[in-house]
Order: sequence, then structure tokens, then C-alpha cells
Amino acid sequence: MKENIKNGKFLKELRVAHNLTQKELAEKVGVEESDILVWETGIRFPEDNKTLKALAKALDVSMRNIKNGEFESSIEDYDDEHGHQIYNEKDHSIEDDEEYDYGTNEVVEETKATNRSNLLLVILSIIVFIIILIIIISLINDNKAKTYYLYFTNTELYSESSTLSYKKGEYILDFNKVLNTSSKEISNISLYYNKDDNKEVIVEGVNQYYSVVQARKVKNNVLKEMLKNTVYLDVTYSDGTTTTSRVVLTEKETSSSTYSVETVTHTAKTSNEYLIYDDSLKSTVDSNQSYVLDPSILTNYGFIYSNGKYIKNLKNMRIEYYDGYIYIYVTRDYDSLTIKKNVVDGLITYTNYGKFNTVTVEKYRIEGVRDCSNEQCSSISQYLRYSNYLANLLV
Repeated sequence: MKENIKNGKFLKELRVAHNLTQKELAEKVGVEESDILVWETGIRFPEDNKTLKALAKALDVSMRNIKNGEFESSIEDYDDEHGHQIYNEKDHSIEDDEEYDYGTNEVVEETKATNRSNLLLVILSIIVFIIILIIIISLINDNKAKTYYLYFTNTELYSESSTLSYKKGEYILDFNKVLNTSSKEISNISLYYNKDDNKEVIVEGVNQYYSVVQARKVKNNVLKEMLKNTVYLDVTYSDGTTTTSRVVLTEKETSSSTYSVETVTHTAKTSNEYLIYDDSLKSTVDSNQSYVLDPSILTNYGFIYSNGKYIKNLKNMRIEYYDGYIYIYVTRDYDSLTIKKNVVDGLITYTNYGKFNTVTVEKYRIEGVRDCSNEQCSSISQYLRYSNYLANLLV
């Protein structure tokens, strides 16, 4: 209360010195005239920085002067001859608030808000920079020339240097004439992939050289989709029979000399889903016994007869039977498998087309059966036993 009276008296002296009425000062500060009366009589005195700053500005003094109810003592505040304190309008102007500002909290909050805005701007700038960098890298990679070589998983078929290339925004397929290791003459071929259960034909017709150019901007780009889907090649021979091979695309040439091929021959038995190998592989075929195969029975198990083959498609698997062999083509996320089983002697040739341009060829005899059309199959041993199951239907 005593301090309020001191401050109120000082406030009144400043107002009178500036020839202001209580009403005029109230208008400058933005308060009621009655508030000025209450402050000057010492009943109460403002404490908030906003009001103190408004008073200091209206009376041309510092907030520190208003809050303390007096001018700060300094050598310039006294008359050298009489030692009396004098009013120095220049030295106690509102500019002194930079040094003695009781509005520190308000200034701090404004500074924090500014810093937050600046930080947000920096973060947004970094995000924009990263997005632009990703776009630039993507454009560089997209414009980089790439060549993919086509390799057939069916070892009976081959094509010399068939490629899918990407150059300057265009995909170019150079598909050479398909050759085979047998004496059969190839009349027609069909290169395609399956997408959403639909067959998308890439090239189809007589067995010859094909060149297909497709701009990247074309909607539903067929050639680009070859890199995203499993590609197949159907070959039709002059005698009317057909064969199918999965087509693998790799970014570097995959001739027989660049593939790592391992051939292992063994007898296999199953034990808890694992294969136990016996290197003493012996034929189980009785040369005196005749085998009668009835492939038509496969139609009772979901197979369709077409062009000399019995064919069945499962989720990630294609099964074919012709010429005494069962073929199972499996596509997995990390590799693809081809299983060829001789129905008569039971020998299985298993080929794994893995990553890093590796091909592993193994030969098995394996015990046990499994029906992958009714039970989920995922391991090698399960697929091999599925070939046993199918063979048992035929023999």
C-alpha cells in the first residue's frame, strides 16, 4: 500500500509536468478516467506490463521509472551546484526501456514465437529439399539406360540375346527366334504375363524375330509390366504339341557361362519337412514291368486338356503333364522353382532360379505325398511330394 502511494504520487507529478488531465492520460493509456484517480491516490497500482508500458510511453519515461515511482539516480540526474535531483527528459525517455524493460516475459514470448516460426520454416525447407532431391534422383534413374536379358527356365528352349531395354523414355523389346534342343520344329510362340488373372500378350505369332517399341507415357505399358509380373513363353510345335517356360529377366547377361549351376544327384527321404540325402542313387525302375499311364484321370482333379497337355493353375503354381513327365512351375517372392518328375522311374529334377543369377539343379527320389491343391505348400519338400501325389494318380 505504501509503495502504491509512492508510485501514485510520482504518476501524478509526471501527468502534471506533461500538462495532462486525468481524462487525457486515461485516453492515451486506454483505460477509464477513474482508473487514473485510483492509481494516483495509491488505492492500487497497475502491475501488468501492458499497462505499465502504456503509461511509460504516454509520460515519456521508462517502465522502470513507473514501476519504482522515481527516477533512477545517476550523475546526470543531479544539479552539480545544489545537488538537487532534476528531471532529465532525454535520459529517462522511453528509449531506456531497452535496458530496463519490465516487459521481459512479453518479449521472451514474442521471441519464442518467432523462433518457432523460423524453425517451422527451416523444417519445411528441408522437407521440400528432400522431395526435390528424391525427384531428381528418380529422374536420373529413370533416364538411365537399362538392359534386361531374357532367360528361359525350360532348358529345352533358348533364344540368342533376347533383351528388354529402356532408353530415353522408351521400352524396346528385341525378341529373337526361339530355338530348342530337340528335333521338333517350332511353328508358333506366345510371350505373355498374367496380371489380375488376365493374360496380357506381349508378342504372339510365328516363330521369328520381333521388335516392339513402346513409349513410357503409354497407358498400361505392356513392356514395363514385364518387370513387375511373371512372364511365360508358350511354344507350339509343328506336330501340334506345346510346351511352356517361365521367362526370367535379369539386368546383366545370363548365358550358361555366367550362371552358377550346381548339379547334385541323390535319393531323398523326408523327416520333419527336411530332406535327408542319400548319395547312392539307384534306379527303381523294373525293366521287366510295363507301366500303363492314364492321364485322362487328371481331368477329375481340375486339369484341363489343351494342345496335347493336361494343365492346372493354382495360386502361385502351374502344373503340366505331357510325354510321361509332370512339370510344376512355382513362383515365390525370392525365387522360382521348376520340378520335372519322370512318372515311370520316379526321378525328380528340381531347378531353383534364385537371385544373383544363380541356378541350382538337383535330382531327387523322395518318399511321401502331399496334395498342394487342398493343403498349403511352401517348402521344397512339399512341392516334391506333390509331384509324387500326381504321379500316383497316373500309375
